[in-house]
Parts: sequence; structure tokens; C-alpha cells
Amino acid sequence: MPSRRSFVLGACCLFHPWPAFAAVHPRAFICATPDGPTSNAGPPEPDARSQSGFNGHHYRKATLNPHSLWSRSDGATPGTGVITLNVHFMNGTPRERALVRRVAPEWTMGDLGKRIHFRFDAPRTGSHVRVLFRGGKGNISEVGREALGVPELRHTMNLDDIDRRGILHEFGHVLGLRHEHQSPNNGIVWNKPVVIAELRASGWSKDKVEENIFKRFSQDCACIGDTTVDPRSIMMYPIPRRWTLNGFSSHLNQNISARDRRCLVREYRA
Repeated sequence: MPSRRSFVLGACCLFHPWPAFAAVHPRAFICATPDGPTSNAGPPEPDARSQSGFNGHHYRKATLNPHSLWSRSDGATPGTGVITLNVHFMNGTPRERALVRRVAPEWTMGDLGKRIHFRFDAPRTGSHVRVLFRGGKGNISEVGREALGVPELRHTMNLDDIDRRGILHEFGHVLGLRHEHQSPNNGIVWNKPVVIAELRASGWSKDKVEENIFKRFSQDCACIGDTTVDPRSIMMYPIPRRWTLNGFSSHLNQNISARDRRCLVREYRA
């Protein structure tokens, strides 16, 4: 069985405006995991699984890694029932920081706010999320509690494209969500020669396309009870119709989907 760790230690994403992205910017699909394990976070505390609906209940409705969910003992307010994630800004202009403060809490609107809270402008020491702006590596974030294995001098998230959509997507990774197009239940029939040709023209190797586009997560990481992909997920890539053989396509989604929210609410038992 493939290891979860091989898929979820990080995720990076560069996005460009739809629909021109595929013709002009095939690099919009850059979303890779680091080579080999980088985290020393270890397994979650028992309550991260027993409290999350991981034990066989048909709860999950988005693509995630249950081992990357934050434990109630991970946050800055253990014992309160609320997982408080300290967010430290390593740089950034006042406007950039303000945008993150305004957009990221969209995830915690409603019931999820009963279990997850973002505390912004936290000091680096004791931080859980460290945001670097314009570090030159695209949009990238560690997935969930894998960030605990990153030394405090290093960032856990980089934002080069600083817009609402990018912020929502990367903070989805912070909460444990992964890329929806790589769900084992995605139902996508890829037009592989076309995808490979277009991305190789932008400098991708065939192996890179296989790893980041075609490769699906193992079934044990699939959302329990969910047999279809969520084309509206904020974690979904924009996919042009010519890249598939069964008519599947998706847009550059701008909002958290209902299924994204339902997944996290149930996983964190909010």
C-alpha cells in the first residue's frame, strides 16, 4: 500500500487566470511534493483520529490525509476544545498581511469555527504556520500538522500569487486538505499525450507530469463514502476539456465548496 507520507508532506500551486492559463501558462499545474520525508512531526495524538470520524464512519467528502489533521493538543490552546493555530508573518507589506487576515478565516466561518481558530501576527516562537511572501517558489504550503516538523526559522507557506483564491487554497492545505484532482475517485480519463506534450513544452519531464497530474492518492486516503470528485472544490485544479477523454473539465474555483466545508466540519467534529 502506498505511504501517505509520500504524497502529503507539502503542496505547491501556481495559478493563472482561466481560461487562458492552459494555452499560455501550463505551469499553472505546478503542484509537487518534496522529495522524501521532511517532517519529524510524528503521528497525531490519539484524539486527532478518534475524534475525527476516521474510524470507519462515512464522513469525509473531500480529499484529505487523516493523519495530517491537527490534534486538539497541537494548538496554542490545548484543553479548551479549540485548536488555535498561531500564524506568523515572516515578511510582507501591511496590505499583503491584511489580505491574509481577512481571507483565511473564511474557512472557520460557521461550525468549523467551534474547533479551529487562526491567531494572526503571532511571534515566530510557538507558531504553527509561518507565511513567507514572494519567496520565489510559487504558492506552497505544508499539509496540516506536517508543519510541526519544519524548523521555526523556516516558512511553512510561501505566497507568490497573493490573491484570495491562492490564500484559500493554501489554507485548505493548512487544515489537511489535498488536491482534489488526485483523488482516487476522481473519474478523470486523461488525454495523456496532450497533457504531456503541453507540459513538456513548458519544461516538465514526463515523470513530473505523472507524479503531479496523473498520479492518484491511495484509496486509504480517499474520502470515506465519497465516490465522485468535487469539481467545485477550492482544492481542484483548473482542467481544460482537451486534457480529458471523457469530457471532464474544471474551472479556477474561487470559493470554498460546500463539500470542502462539510468534510472539515465532520473530521474535526465541529
